[in-house]
Amino acid sequence: MTSAYVCWTHSQPLIQDGPQAHCPECETPYPIHENIWMLDIANRPDKTAFDEQVLHSRIPLDLEKANMLLAAAAIEPLDHANILDVGCGLGDLTQGLALSPLIRNSSIFAFDHSVQSLREAAAVTEPSNGNTVRYSAQDAFNLFFPDSFFHLVTGSAVLHHFHDIPKFFHELARVLKPGAKAVFAEPFFDGYFWPSLFLQNALEEHSVGLHDPEAGQASVIIGLVDFMSRHRGTHPELEHFTDKHFFRESELSAAATEAGFRSSRYMNVARPEFYRTWMPYFLDTYGVKHQQVRRSAIAQYEEASTLAGPLLPELMSHFKYITLQKDFTTF
Repeated sequence: MTSAYVCWTHSQPLIQDGPQAHCPECETPYPIHENIWMLDIANRPDKTAFDEQVLHSRIPLDLEKANMLLAAAAIEPLDHANILDVGCGLGDLTQGLALSPLIRNSSIFAFDHSVQSLREAAAVTEPSNGNTVRYSAQDAFNLFFPDSFFHLVTGSAVLHHFHDIPKFFHELARVLKPGAKAVFAEPFFDGYFWPSLFLQNALEEHSVGLHDPEAGQASVIIGLVDFMSRHRGTHPELEHFTDKHFFRESELSAAATEAGFRSSRYMNVARPEFYRTWMPYFLDTYGVKHQQVRRSAIAQYEEASTLAGPLLPELMSHFKYITLQKDFTTF
C-alpha cells in the first residue's frame, strides 16, 4: 500500500508492508512502530535531551495554541487540506489542530525526532471533524513529503532548536503549496537581552556572583544571551546547544525572502499588559531569589518602561508569531 510519505532521495511514494515501509527504487526499509513511521535519518545529540525532558520534566499541554496560531496567521477555514505540525513534541498543537472547528476532513501530519515525544502524543490524540493525524520521526531538513504538498505548516517553539534556519526555510518552501502559509511561535532576542542586562547589572551592583544560590539560574540565561549575541546564524558552536537561537526579525525576513517566501509578518504572542510585569516573571522563571538583586533589576525595568511608554511591548517582545507566505510563482 502506497503512502503520502515519499523517499527523500528518489521522490517515490513509500510502500507500506505490515510493520515497515520501503522505497520501491532504493528498497531502503523504514520501520513502523505503534503507527509511528520511523523516517528520521539524523542522529543528533539533542534527540536524547528531548527524550529525557519528556520522561522527567513534562511540559503541560496547551490545546489553545492551535487556535491562537491560526488567528495570528488569519487562516481561513480549511477543508480536505494537508497540514504539517513541525517538531510536534507532546502533540498539544497537533491535537488542537485536529479539534479546531476551522479544520475539517483534513490530513494532519506531525513529526518530531524525539520518539518518546511521539509515543506520548499519539497516545492522547483524538481528532474530530473528519480529520486524521499521522505521526512520524523525521529530520526537519530532509522531509519525506512531496513538493507543494501542504496547505498549511505550523510549529510552536521549535525553530529555535534548528541550527540552519535558511536550510529549513528552503525545505519548508519546497513542501508548501504556492501561496500557502506557515506560522510559528518563537523566542526573540530583544525580549531576553534587556531583562538579562538588568539582571546582570543588579548582580554586579550588589556583588552577588552568578553562581550564588540566591541567583538561581542567572548564569544560564545571561550566558546564553551573551553566547547567542556573539554567535549568530549557523555558527558551528551553536550546534551543541538545545536552544540555538533567539531570533531577530531582520534575520528571519532575509532568510525567508531568499527561500522563496513573498512575505513575513510578526506579531507579539503576549498581550501588551503582560510586559508591565515581565521583569518579575523573568526573575521567577530563572529562580532569582536575592531580594536586593530583584528590587534593583525591577527598578531598572520600570525606568525603561517609563522611557519606552507604549513602545514597551515591542522593545521587550520575547515571543512572537511568525507568518510566512510562499510566493505564488515558485516551485
